[in-house]
Amino acid sequence: AERDTNRGRNALPTLEGGLAFSRVSFRYTNDADPVLLGVNFKVDAGTVVGIAGPNGSGKSSLLKLATGIYRPQAGSVRVDNIDIRQMDPRDLRALISYAPQQCDVFFGTIAQNLYLAHPTATMEQLRWAASLAGLLEEIEALPDGFNTRLFDGQGERMPHGFRQKLSLARAYLKPAPIMLFDEPGNGLDSKGDNAFVDAIQVLRKTTTIMIVSHRPSHLRLADMIVYMQDGYVRQTGTYDQIKNLILGVTR
Repeated sequence: AERDTNRGRNALPTLEGGLAFSRVSFRYTNDADPVLLGVNFKVDAGTVVGIAGPNGSGKSSLLKLATGIYRPQAGSVRVDNIDIRQMDPRDLRALISYAPQQCDVFFGTIAQNLYLAHPTATMEQLRWAASLAGLLEEIEALPDGFNTRLFDGQGERMPHGFRQKLSLARAYLKPAPIMLFDEPGNGLDSKGDNAFVDAIQVLRKTTTIMIVSHRPSHLRLADMIVYMQDGYVRQTGTYDQIKNLILGVTR
């Protein structure tokens, strides 16, 4: 079990969603090379942060540590100055909405796949999230709309753009003070990318947002960019301050 059921569960105070990585080092196995080494930066609540850097620099691993999927071998990840290792896993997950690189599709309808993120959502909220993801028109064009049935394994046969928008709609639907997006532009055309940019503008200031991306259109949204290289934080700053590094990655 991931938690001791004999221990009491302390109620958390209302959290704003600030994140801090304090000297975080991490490797996936004991005999593997470190993925992250002494990562140190702070994200104020309500801030949009871009995570940039070449492939293999540890960007996605940062998000996985923030969700509690993995634990660092050294250092700590904190939400509003509370070490996430001290939180009940259910409380931590309630704080975070996460859109991974790969969207898993499960047996059931489109609506049921969205309800996974927010089981008590209303149909109006489902439509809002789908609209924010640029997916509503595509769903309504289907004969059964939100009741269109999806099947295990069907995800690989679905258009990549549809699957990615479904993942983003799930993330938007869940009410959480922290939102994490891992390469949200995967499979999106220019219209879908514009929808994502518009969505971040709607969500910013009320939610702490971290975006792992190579796309300048996404990184320009950030109040701060953390540039990763070989597991280290090489530089932090605004897009204009470190755009030469960023454009070097995207070429």
